[in-house]
Amino acid sequence: MKNLLFISLFLAGGLQMSAQTQLAIDATELNDNVNQAHGYKKTKYVAGTPYLNENNTIGTFYQKNKTIVKTPTKLNMYYNGFEYMVDEKTYLVNPSVIDSVSMNNETYVFKTFSVNGEKTPKVVKEIDKKGDNKLYVYKSVDLIPEVKPAGYVEPKPARFEWNDPVYVFDIKGQTILLKNFKSITDLFPKSENSIRKYIKENHLRVNNEANLKTLLGYISQLK
Repeated sequence: MKNLLFISLFLAGGLQMSAQTQLAIDATELNDNVNQAHGYKKTKYVAGTPYLNENNTIGTFYQKNKTIVKTPTKLNMYYNGFEYMVDEKTYLVNPSVIDSVSMNNETYVFKTFSVNGEKTPKVVKEIDKKGDNKLYVYKSVDLIPEVKPAGYVEPKPARFEWNDPVYVFDIKGQTILLKNFKSITDLFPKSENSIRKYIKENHLRVNNEANLKTLLGYISQLK
């Protein structure tokens, strides 16, 4: 019985390692060259953190038409991706092969939209869903360069600074970075006045998560 248990565990471990290796095939290895291309080395001191959580957490990676992989991971919002290790090397998952990632009972997906003119795949967290319509939140972090002492200027180390969260809607098959409510009302020309009235009467704001969940529920029942 013990032998059977050992064999089962061994096979399970082998399958998991194989799945991790498969995940690594379409990944970017995070070496010093990649770090420098993004503006910093891991050996260089940078204040703050680009991670939503500094500790590794078991993440479930749902790949497109491939094996589901469970592996320890960290979400690096400066790289806009999930880090994980295979054979003592750190990799960054390729967004194009991932359907979704489940971590800490939360669902993350990659959505392509533009922030400050840069249209690239970005990691967003799903916060609400009504039928095919969904609401996501996106959190980004910037790397602020080191300030060296000069005259009356106080030195500061390079540091990561987090930006205010922004919200993203998936409505009618379109991905919308919410900057104002016009981007929503334009999708419903027949109901534009009704939506505007609903927003005004309920004092909805574009940067309030609870307000946006309410709005998602309202527009999802429109024909």
